[in-house]
Amino acid sequence: MRSILPTLFSIPCPRLIFSTCYPFISDPIYCPALLPTEVAYKLRERLCWQPSDSPYTLELTEEHGFTTKQLERVTDVLSMADPSLLACLKAPPFGTAQRCLLVARLFGDSNEVDFWTVALYFLQVYRAKLSGEA
Repeated sequence: MRSILPTLFSIPCPRLIFSTCYPFISDPIYCPALLPTEVAYKLRERLCWQPSDSPYTLELTEEHGFTTKQLERVTDVLSMADPSLLACLKAPPFGTAQRCLLVARLFGDSNEVDFWTVALYFLQVYRAKLSGEA
């Protein structure tokens, strides 16, 4: 009978703790939720919003409030993320709300995905009403 362990552990998560806890898993695993809380919140904040006076970037530095060790973890996580999703973060067609939806998807936060999906719907309805009345 085939083991189901490889199937159970093929869920995306970063390589932060699996290498020591589960030595039979050799591939890096994507899961930004396993980042330390402070780092995860900083990363979410930086990915969702960056000042408008500078271009949007995924190249985070210590100027963004991360330590060198935290930047290594963040770089590992971002390098494993879907490149097309990261490209869409730079110029989302529907603005900041869509960027927040994409970040929620990156972090696997289903409640936030639901919130931003509903928010985007109503923003699109409102935009359509405005363009129809103008």
